[in-house]
Amino acid sequence: MLKWEKLPEYELSELTLEKVQELAKGLQPFAVTGVAWEGIEFWDDLDKVGEAMHDDDDADLMIFSQDTLQNGSVKADIEDTIPAKQGLSLVKGPSVDGALYLKYSITNPKMLEPLPFKNFFIEKQLSPVSIPLLLKPFHYFTWLYVGQWGSGSKPHIDILNSSAWLTVVTGEKKWLLIHGSDYASCTSVDDEGSPVYPDLFQAYSGKDVPACLEKATVYEYTQKPGTSIFVPPKCIHAVRNENFSISLTHNFVDRVNQSHWENAIKDIMGV
Repeated sequence: MLKWEKLPEYELSELTLEKVQELAKGLQPFAVTGVAWEGIEFWDDLDKVGEAMHDDDDADLMIFSQDTLQNGSVKADIEDTIPAKQGLSLVKGPSVDGALYLKYSITNPKMLEPLPFKNFFIEKQLSPVSIPLLLKPFHYFTWLYVGQWGSGSKPHIDILNSSAWLTVVTGEKKWLLIHGSDYASCTSVDDEGSPVYPDLFQAYSGKDVPACLEKATVYEYTQKPGTSIFVPPKCIHAVRNENFSISLTHNFVDRVNQSHWENAIKDIMGV
């Protein structure tokens, strides 16, 4: 039986920049409790969020069928780009034979203002970018996720080997993660040269446990409101919404993970 460790957890008041950088350099994911900020209630009011969206904004809408949910997988059956306001309206509505998950890129400056955690334990002020692939040192990109029960994110690492903070506003999320140092041993490549990661939720249920996970350090964690998760580069992870969930996340590059970002850029350019 695969042994899942509880993700290391720290109280916000006991963390320092030096401690966070030490953990990040070691590719260690962790949770932070006691996270709150003035204005967080804005994100809990989806009517206000919808009003703040631009009419021409788009969002990614992932659809999970009932069969997929019963199978325990978090791989969406359909993913499409639709108008953001329409997507938000759909995901706020009742679940119909499955679950919906909305991913919205926050680029509106007025919506970015009430997000002080964007500079959470980072030694230099970060600047926003409007496209994720424009991430570079000391920049960040922010997302809003709104999901129904059972929806989630399939196993992946974050874009361009960036690091990420994710904070839950409403609901709960189940996280499964692999320590960043085990990335190479837990990653294979398909015929097209794309990375393939273990199905963590299948392994968590005891089905089809890959041999690599038996030797890796794997974590589980149930994230609740007021808690942030730090995901370092190379950390394979999958997430499932345990009930209706609203969360905010941002990817960033700083001095600590800059070398990982540079390697990702070199891979893209074929250098």
